[in-house]
Amino acid sequence: MISELNKLGQKFNIEILKYGLSEDEALLVEATAIDLVKIDSLTNRVHGHGSRFGGRAGVDELAARLDAKEVDITEPVILVTINREYRFGMTIHELYDATRSAWKMTPTKHDAKFAMSVFDGVVREVFEIANWVPGGSTMRIRDKDGRSPDRSQRWEFVGQVAKDHVRKKYVGRSVAHYSKQGARNPIRYINC
Repeated sequence: MISELNKLGQKFNIEILKYGLSEDEALLVEATAIDLVKIDSLTNRVHGHGSRFGGRAGVDELAARLDAKEVDITEPVILVTINREYRFGMTIHELYDATRSAWKMTPTKHDAKFAMSVFDGVVREVFEIANWVPGGSTMRIRDKDGRSPDRSQRWEFVGQVAKDHVRKKYVGRSVAHYSKQGARNPIRYINC
């Protein structure tokens, strides 16, 4: 980005927030600054590197995260971890897009009725799955110009927010006990 600006003759400022920090401290400052200013147009591949501390959150959300009670899941569901996509203040549509698309999986191999959007081990939303379609065949909010990027060999679901009695049972509750330590797959099947 800096090279492009130089080529165009654009002037810009580089400012240092803090210096003389360890790498861990610098990564924490970077993540905090990005959370604070809510810049969506960053050229960074990652919006700040993770740390042992959570990202930006409202007091109610942070209290719910730290005090989330475990829940036993009784329905056939897919837990979808959206840690890389999640950010403070996401709309219901953004949560839906982050949860539903596009996964390396075979939808005919399970009978999941719901997909749960999970961040930091806590259910953020529950969606009722209506149908599975090939990845990239439906538009998402974040798709530029209304065009879906190639997501062949992936799947996405279409659906809607689950009924209130299902949401009340799960949203804000911990499902961390369903995670295997070190697991890299963002999809987990429960009761399927």
